[in-house]
Amino acid sequence: MLCRRIYALTLLLLIPIAAHAQPAATLGRPRPLYDAYNTTATVAPRPTIRMSEYDAAPSPAERAMGASFTPPDDAPPTGRPSTDSTADSESFLNGRPNAKQSTSKYEHRSNFGEQLMEWLQPGAANECDTKRWFESDHAFDYIASPVTRPFLFEDPRSLTELKPIFFYQSIPSGDVHFKGGNTELYGLQGRLAINDRISFVFNELGFVTFNPGSGSNQPGGTGFGELRFGPKFTFLRDSQGGLVAAAGLTFDIPTGPSNVYQNTGSLSLIPYATIAKNFGCTQFGSFNVMDSIGFAFATDNQRSEYLYNVVHLDWDVANNHRFYPLMEFTYFQYTASGGARNLNVEGADIANFGDINSGGRAEFNWAVGFRYKFTEATQVGMAFEFPIGGRKDINDFRLTIDFIWRY
Repeated sequence: MLCRRIYALTLLLLIPIAAHAQPAATLGRPRPLYDAYNTTATVAPRPTIRMSEYDAAPSPAERAMGASFTPPDDAPPTGRPSTDSTADSESFLNGRPNAKQSTSKYEHRSNFGEQLMEWLQPGAANECDTKRWFESDHAFDYIASPVTRPFLFEDPRSLTELKPIFFYQSIPSGDVHFKGGNTELYGLQGRLAINDRISFVFNELGFVTFNPGSGSNQPGGTGFGELRFGPKFTFLRDSQGGLVAAAGLTFDIPTGPSNVYQNTGSLSLIPYATIAKNFGCTQFGSFNVMDSIGFAFATDNQRSEYLYNVVHLDWDVANNHRFYPLMEFTYFQYTASGGARNLNVEGADIANFGDINSGGRAEFNWAVGFRYKFTEATQVGMAFEFPIGGRKDINDFRLTIDFIWRY
C-alpha cells in the first residue's frame, strides 16, 4: 500500500517538471550542406532534371526552375533511339542520345498546301507585313526594267504597272519585197502583282503600222496588233543578295488584220525564264544584269518557231537609283519555218510572218540607252538598237521609248 502511494506521489512531481524542462535535442540553425568529397561548405546545387530521349529541350518553365539537359557520356552521335525497354529506361535516366534527331519528329515542315497559301498572301506571309494587295515588289527597287524587245524581255519582279510603249523601226532599203520604209508600234503593257510571287502580265495591246517603201509589192496600213498575255511566277527572291528570278508563259494570239501581218496562224505558246542580279557595288554605283530566255512554240504549221535570249546591263550611277545608262543584246534563232508567206524575211517580235524560208536563220542586235526614275512610281526609258550580226530581216534601226506608272 505504501509503495503505491510513493509511486503516485512521484508521478505528480514529474508532470510539472516535464512541462518546464528544456528539450534534450534541437535541429539548430540551418547550416550549409557539405560536399561529400571535401569539407568546403557549398550551396545546395539546383536539381538537374533528366528527360527521356523523346523529349525536346527544356521548356521555358523548366528552364525557370533551373532544369538542364545532360546527355550521357556513352550516347551515340547518330542513330534512332533504341526500342529496347532496358535502353529506354537507361535513356530516361541518362538523357536522350541525340537531341537533334529526337526533335526532328516534332519539327513542323510546311506542306505544299500551306506553302501555296503563303504564296497567296499579299506580302511575304509575315504577321508584321504591311504590304497591300496588288502592290509591286519594292525589295529590288535598285533594279532598272529593260527597254528593248518589250513583248519578250520580262522583268523577273512581281509588279503592278501600266507601261505605254512606242517604237519606230526602219526597214532595210535592199529588201526585195518591202524596199525600205518603216514600221511603228503604239502599245500598252499592263502588269498585276497578286503578291511578291504571283503576277499576271499583259505583254502587248496596241496598234501596228507598216509603211513599205516606194515600189514595194507589199500592203501597208495600220491595224490592231497581236494579243500577248500570261502568268508569271517569281520563284526566287533574295533581297539580301540582290537576286530575283521568275518563270512564265505567254499566249501569243494573232488578232489583227493581214495588211500589218498580225493574223498569221492561230496561236504561239512562249514559255520563258528571266533572272536579275545586282553586283559590283562601290561608291560610284553598282551594276544590274538581267537575262531573259524563251522559246516560241507554234500550235499550227503556219507560224514560225524561234528561240530568243535578251541580256540587259545597266549602271546605277552613284547608287542614287535615278539614272541608269544601259546596254541590251538580243539574239533570235529561228528553228522552224512557217507556212503562211514567202517573203524571205521574218518579223521577230513585231510580226510573225510565217515565212517558209526562216528555219535556221539567226539575228543579233545591240542597243544602247538609259532609264531615268523620277520616282520609283514614274520612270522613262529610251534605247537605240542596231543589228550587228546575222540577218537584218526588217530591222535596220529601232528607237524604243516607254513610260512606266508603277504602284
